[in-house]
Amino acid sequence: MPLCRFRDLLISLYAFQNALSRCLTIPVRSFWIDTMYPLPTNEEDRLMALSSLRLLDTDADPHLDSICRLATSIFDVPMSAVSIMGPDTQYIKGRCGIDVTECSRDLAFCNHTIIGEDLVVVPDARLDNRFRHHPAVSDGSIRFYAGAPLVLSPGLVLGSLCVADITPRQLTSRQEEQLAGLANLVVSHLRSHERKIRTQEELDELQQVDARYRVLTDLLPQKIWVQTPDGIATYYNRRVREHFGSLGPDFEERIKAIHPEDLGPLRATYEASYRSGTPYTIDARVLHVDGSYRWHRINALPIERDGQIVEWAHTGLDIHELRVAQEELRETSHLLQVALDAAAAGTWVSDHVEGITRISAKEKEILGLPADHPDTFPVEYWYEIIDSRDLPGNRQIFDAAVKERRDNYQFEYRVKAPDGSDRWIQTFGRIIYDAAGELAKVVGLGLDITDRKNTEEALRSSGERLAHAIEATDDGLWDWHIKTGYGWNSPRWCTILGYHPDEIELHVTTWINLIHPDDHDRVMEVLQVHLEGKTPVYECEHRLRHKDGHWVWILDRGKVVDRDEAGEALRMVGTISDISERKRNETALAEAKAAAEQANQAKSEFLATVSHEIRTPLAGILGYTDLFLEDRSLTQEQLQRAKKIHSAGSALLTVVNDILDFSRIEAGQIEFAYKPFSIATFVDDTLSIIKGLADKKGLQLSANVEGGIPSRLIGDEGRLRQVLLNLLNNAVKFTPAGGIKLLVEQVNQVGEACTLRFVVSDTGIGIADNQKDRLFKRFSQVDGLKRAAGGTGLGLAISKHLVQLMGGEIAFESIEGCGSTFWFSIGLDKADPIPDPFRKQGTREIGRATRILVVEDVTANQEIAQSYLEADGHAVDVVANGSDAIKAVQDNAYDLVLMDIQMPGMDGLTATQLIRKLDHPARDVPVIAMTAYVLPQQVKAFLDAGMNGHVGKPFNRAELNAAIERWTPLTNVNHGPSYSAALDQPIFQDLIDSIGPAKTLKMLQDLAPNLQAEFPESLNQDGRLDLARRLHSLTYSGMLGFMAFSKLCREVEHACLSGQDPSALLPVLNSLRIAVLSEIDSASIRLQDFTLAA
Repeated sequence: MPLCRFRDLLISLYAFQNALSRCLTIPVRSFWIDTMYPLPTNEEDRLMALSSLRLLDTDADPHLDSICRLATSIFDVPMSAVSIMGPDTQYIKGRCGIDVTECSRDLAFCNHTIIGEDLVVVPDARLDNRFRHHPAVSDGSIRFYAGAPLVLSPGLVLGSLCVADITPRQLTSRQEEQLAGLANLVVSHLRSHERKIRTQEELDELQQVDARYRVLTDLLPQKIWVQTPDGIATYYNRRVREHFGSLGPDFEERIKAIHPEDLGPLRATYEASYRSGTPYTIDARVLHVDGSYRWHRINALPIERDGQIVEWAHTGLDIHELRVAQEELRETSHLLQVALDAAAAGTWVSDHVEGITRISAKEKEILGLPADHPDTFPVEYWYEIIDSRDLPGNRQIFDAAVKERRDNYQFEYRVKAPDGSDRWIQTFGRIIYDAAGELAKVVGLGLDITDRKNTEEALRSSGERLAHAIEATDDGLWDWHIKTGYGWNSPRWCTILGYHPDEIELHVTTWINLIHPDDHDRVMEVLQVHLEGKTPVYECEHRLRHKDGHWVWILDRGKVVDRDEAGEALRMVGTISDISERKRNETALAEAKAAAEQANQAKSEFLATVSHEIRTPLAGILGYTDLFLEDRSLTQEQLQRAKKIHSAGSALLTVVNDILDFSRIEAGQIEFAYKPFSIATFVDDTLSIIKGLADKKGLQLSANVEGGIPSRLIGDEGRLRQVLLNLLNNAVKFTPAGGIKLLVEQVNQVGEACTLRFVVSDTGIGIADNQKDRLFKRFSQVDGLKRAAGGTGLGLAISKHLVQLMGGEIAFESIEGCGSTFWFSIGLDKADPIPDPFRKQGTREIGRATRILVVEDVTANQEIAQSYLEADGHAVDVVANGSDAIKAVQDNAYDLVLMDIQMPGMDGLTATQLIRKLDHPARDVPVIAMTAYVLPQQVKAFLDAGMNGHVGKPFNRAELNAAIERWTPLTNVNHGPSYSAALDQPIFQDLIDSIGPAKTLKMLQDLAPNLQAEFPESLNQDGRLDLARRLHSLTYSGMLGFMAFSKLCREVEHACLSGQDPSALLPVLNSLRIAVLSEIDSASIRLQDFTLAA
């Protein structure tokens, strides 16, 4: 839209006629000539209404002059005007401080005011794009403008009531309401004018009909009627008919319709006057035909005939607008007083004729005068009140205002508060001159602006600090006016790009043209999203072209700080930071990271290769020794040698596993499998692994699981066992004599979570103080003794990392020569109890042979795997490469495929992928990887290829059986407890080999009597304790080979001691008891025969 031009009026407001003449005669820049002023959408209707009101080319209205004088007084401005906007001319119908009566419309500010029905306020015309090029603004004649539209009816704006000043200022919301209220007064006057016109027109018409008495009365604005003393109307003029409506049966009633609040006084006055025969006047509200009550001034005069009152003549003047205006003026005065009170403003009047100043109580308080100080004092006393630092300047302002015959002035000064501090006062004065133009009075108000001054000082200081802070950050600043595209850039903004501020055009296109082409679309997208209000801030990293041609990386941040009523962004401010150095560092870091990842990948591949090369021959060594150990034809010497071979191979495998574990830890590839497990079983199984070593050294091995620990917990049982075994192994290695104790205690419990501490104490050699700091470090061993004991020096380091990764801690205490205590604590969650104790949903069908395909290229591994599997009753086929495996699974129905990974020809991964793509039932056969490659990324590759799981090399028979158990089909038949009552033959045979058949037979015979009595299946608290003691005495049955029975005894014992109900387990326990007795009988017969034969 073009800029509004209400220039003639506003220029005249400052320089009166001379300024107006100058404004009207000065050449107007082409910018103004070429730009049309805005027109209301209903301009034609508006001009027709003006024409009908006959307001154009008429003299100024004194009533409107009064309103203008009131406006200049209320708003303390030098100029005010009521203008009507004609087709080409602006007509000044009321004015104060202005001499002109009309001016050209094309330069009128009022063009913007009549566009809508809202106030138009221009605090500072120099900052408003619509007016800043106006000549009156340019030469300082006008800075502030506020206009209220004169809305005759909705959408119909005839002109405006405006106020103006030569200095910028703001209107408060209260002042805006007051200005609107004064505009309503003007509109009311115009409506009154409109009614007068209509009345005149109607009277003109009546004159043509009746030139006599009715013409005269109908022309009057009053309602006129005559009635008899008994209230019968004999005449009424047109005004009466207009007010009460057309004549009808109920007209006599309507004419008596007086507001209930006014009816009583009117009736009393009427009756008194009728009795006395004297005229009366009274104001009352009379019901209008439209249902509203309007104020009227009613006059009554008796008409006498022959000395008798025969009729009463009445007039009723509609004074509704006057009464409303009076009420509005009273309300305005009240609101003004409220505003003064709300603003905590004091008032004063200085009579320069009498030489006396009168001040209000609030002004006295503001000036810091005591309460008993007189309300009047000589005018010269001001010079003692005002601080001497401010007095000369303020006197100069006042004297200049009087000399220039200005109506008002303002200044600020300090006074001393009662506490001695400076109090800032802002005073506004209105100068009143006498008829001769001499100073007569000054009326003013004072405001305590101490807080504002303090705030301004704080803001100034804050601004300085902000400037220093921005300077310290080395950021560039920018300010963008979005509609024009122009803005401002700080010198630092220019310096970052190598420019002098004078070399940069302050327009947004300059910035856009400097953006790197590859960044342009992204930057524009981020910016647009913020301009639309979808993000709180704009932030984008991109490149800008430096003056010398290279690209500078910058961080550009900003925020929209101003929007219009429609939400469109108007202004945005922000900063830029040079991040080129950071970007170079990021690039270098990325390159270094890539190099490190490449090196780490190379290391992983090397470890995988080494692992494979070592594990492959180890698989043969350990596999064959396992087969040797199962051979009953070996002599004792051969058996011992086989055991040593197996022990050496296992030790080497442990070394490889330690190295791989540590490699996983360093690469952050350790994964944990959190599952429910039994703490009692966990402790028993762990001790059974280490027991053989302790027995060989004659060490006493004991364990204590404190009561109150939940029987089942959730955690990674394998990793916990790895840590605990490392501590127990170390204790056995470095304890020449004595014993080792394991304590499991609960140190904390919150809800379903508890913290357990595993404590391993020994009576070994201990650790010297100067050696303690070497523990938990990789490849670090305390002394030559440990080196002699073997190991990589990684065990404790791995244990520490594992414990920390599981959220726990590990530590130790030791005295050289007195033993050591190592402990670690882990947080674990409580697991739900087993719903159907010790039963699976299904097991492999009894007697069903599982058919397994072994895919392996190494002959030794083929033989070992086949021997293991056939010994367990499985049917086994063997092929040597992936191609043969694909053909085999299509020719035969296998329950499971054990697939090697690295084979000549087609490898295991490729073979598995092709099997999964077959259009044949074989595509669903479970495939388990058999491999020495066990790094996490390798295992992931197995699964991605379609394999179901993996087992490592060298073969672990238990791990192999577990994989077969998991992945071969199950029936839906529940065959009873998962625990087997059968003897664990390897353990039983080791016992015979260690102590001989006779001692073994005696141990079986000693156990049998303790199993004769049935376990009670209904228990009280005492019964549970008795049962726990009995079961504890039976746990040694595991040493004889009854591992399942021993395991269940510990489970039930722990349940009894921890307060849990073991009743669900007792039927299973009794079944196992009977099975164990049966096995004892069979084994005893065989041992007796062997003993007799010997």
